[in-house]
Amino acid sequence: KGVRTAHLQDPSAASDTRYGTLVAANLVAPNHDHFFNFRLDLDVDGKANSVVAARLQPEKPSTDRPQIWVVNQQAILSEKKARIRFDPGAPTRYLITNPGSKGTLGHVTSYVIRPQGYTSSLLNPDELAAKKNPYIQNHLWITPYNKAERYPGGDHVFLGKGGDTLVQWTQRDRPLANRDLVAWYTLGTHHVPRLEDWPVMPTHWTGFELVPFNFFAENPALAIEPTPAAQ
Repeated sequence: KGVRTAHLQDPSAASDTRYGTLVAANLVAPNHDHFFNFRLDLDVDGKANSVVAARLQPEKPSTDRPQIWVVNQQAILSEKKARIRFDPGAPTRYLITNPGSKGTLGHVTSYVIRPQGYTSSLLNPDELAAKKNPYIQNHLWITPYNKAERYPGGDHVFLGKGGDTLVQWTQRDRPLANRDLVAWYTLGTHHVPRLEDWPVMPTHWTGFELVPFNFFAENPALAIEPTPAAQ
């Protein structure tokens, strides 16, 4: 946005840069967020899927070791329980499984959603932008498949008031066990502009991984033919 300030020594600098960074004379780049929501229509070995939270928890072993950690798996049975905010202090992996399908060693075939980038919203949920885009309230949502539920903010997010969104859909608390499931993953970043972003912003990386978990009998890369050496 255009401002009066041309240099941080100017009297107007404090007020003009209250909500952003002076990136050029008379130009402020406002602080802002980038949020993205990915709709993952998952069919792991078929449509009868379930959700499992695999929690990494410390445990006192019965040996001489002072402490180890174990993976405790717990099924997530309904939508309200699947409104998930990640907590770095309580590491948990979320798996989409097919309880009716077993691998070569008896493992339930699964895919795990592995976070790499996520950000918690600073907006009050009552703010209009937050109402229209309620997926920013949680990092992960799980719903049963419904062909009418395609966009997390509803079909007309710009003109809507937040009445047809993930919040309303999951309020029904539909069961998630042995269902055709959809996962909604939210990632984002708080962007505090800097001089190096102007006039061309460099690439900022964020993302997540959808990874097979006891799905294959072994590392599938072993089946890839080696690339012939260049002549």
